[in-house]
Amino acid sequence: LRYQLLDRLTLPRRTLALDVDGRSVGLKAVSRGAAVTVKAEADHIASVAGGRAARDGLRQRVEDLFRRGADEGDSA
Repeated sequence: LRYQLLDRLTLPRRTLALDVDGRSVGLKAVSRGAAVTVKAEADHIASVAGGRAARDGLRQRVEDLFRRGADEGDSA
């Protein structure tokens, strides 16, 4: 048995949704200094038909779409 106290920092998070392939997919965006990380909501991706490859493809398209918009100043 190990016991350890840790300091924790909770980063501010934004939630939003993007429409991709006729489906609304939720995203979580977090500012980490100058960088912004984004993750698609797992429960929105889980219901995609076509197996893991289809889910991974949708996740990648949604995250890339957000990043392109953020780079252009549209979504960030």
